[in-house]
Amino acid sequence: MHYLKVKTLGDKTVLDFYFELHDDYMEQRKIEIANGTILGFACKEFSFRGTHLAKTPLLSMEELVKLSDTEVSIIDRETFESLWNEVNTVVGKVNKE
Repeated sequence: MHYLKVKTLGDKTVLDFYFELHDDYMEQRKIEIANGTILGFACKEFSFRGTHLAKTPLLSMEELVKLSDTEVSIIDRETFESLWNEVNTVVGKVNKE
């Protein structure tokens, strides 16, 4: 598995995408955050707020780095799992209200 953080820098919005990717760069789990607010997340069994896994592989690390408005970093599994658990907790609280 590969774990990536991809940040896109727009005029007023910073989008952070966190990916768990299989070796073929197919998305296994994904988290989308805009300006510090959870937009959505998805896995094979579940999607939240319209976030879905892509049906095609993510661009390679080399291709992502070439994009001018994008910052790419490798993260570790523990970082991804911590964020995944955090967004699941937030969603649980939202659904109970």
